[in-house]
Amino acid sequence: MDEDPTHSQLDVTVLGDVSREVTYTSGSGNDNRKRNVTMWTKKRSLAVPVHVEETLTGLVRVIKKVKPHSPQVKDWRPEIQLMGRVSDETSLFIQLYGWFWSGDFVCIAMEYCPLGDLAACFSEPLSEVVTWGMCSQLLQGLARLHEMAITHRDIKPQNILVVTKDPLWVKIADFGISKQALDGETDLRTPRAGTEGFMAPEILGLTSNARKESKYTSAVDIWSLGCLLHYALTKESPFPKYQTLADHCRDLVPYPEAALTRRGISLSGRLFIKKLLVLEPTDRPAASVDLMSKWTVTETAHRLDLD
Repeated sequence: MDEDPTHSQLDVTVLGDVSREVTYTSGSGNDNRKRNVTMWTKKRSLAVPVHVEETLTGLVRVIKKVKPHSPQVKDWRPEIQLMGRVSDETSLFIQLYGWFWSGDFVCIAMEYCPLGDLAACFSEPLSEVVTWGMCSQLLQGLARLHEMAITHRDIKPQNILVVTKDPLWVKIADFGISKQALDGETDLRTPRAGTEGFMAPEILGLTSNARKESKYTSAVDIWSLGCLLHYALTKESPFPKYQTLADHCRDLVPYPEAALTRRGISLSGRLFIKKLLVLEPTDRPAASVDLMSKWTVTETAHRLDLD
């Protein structure tokens, strides 16, 4: 990646729970630049190591603290670089505002979504109509990432943030373990990455190709999307544990389609999700909004969703 993370570094001084940020805007007359000072105050923690900051004028942002060179974070720069690359896609991805140092920590300033993530925002399963719309948005985002040779590697409910509930508008967040393929390469060879219950079988070494070659592609995001859709419609992951997925790969445990049937999900919807959850990565479809034509939400299903 050629992007230099220093281009997005903010001029911030941290004083306890208050952050003093200095910015410059164009001035008038002989003064070419006007110096502005903004005071951000820590309001509440969302989850370690993430908290919310707010100004007296009501501006809000999220701060994610990263400890460089820790066992969990070998390099903090790729996350900032990748977020910078997708910053123009404001409707699809959580926006990066910049980063700054606070002692030994790197603090990443990002867009705040008060409704939280998909898991926290909705206590009940989503309707098929609403899930269809969400899937269309996520496929648009994944298609854009994959066009840029970026694989997210951790698509899950906690990384899908809700901007509005009605109509549902979501954004893809957290590029902490995302990976960009090197020029001329499409395969990823880094160690296991992702979250149990949403991780593709090839990442876990459960497919024949993965065992032979120890590599995988952006098809892992398609698998995770399939798991996410199943979760959105049932509030359950189809393969919540490693052993369940391992048994499925050995044809010992079937895909739990009955959970979708009980929810009244249409045949085309069930087939659509199963197509994303094909064990062989090369048989999974590429991310494209055009895929949505394979999932037909009938008028009957729409009426059931309204009941």
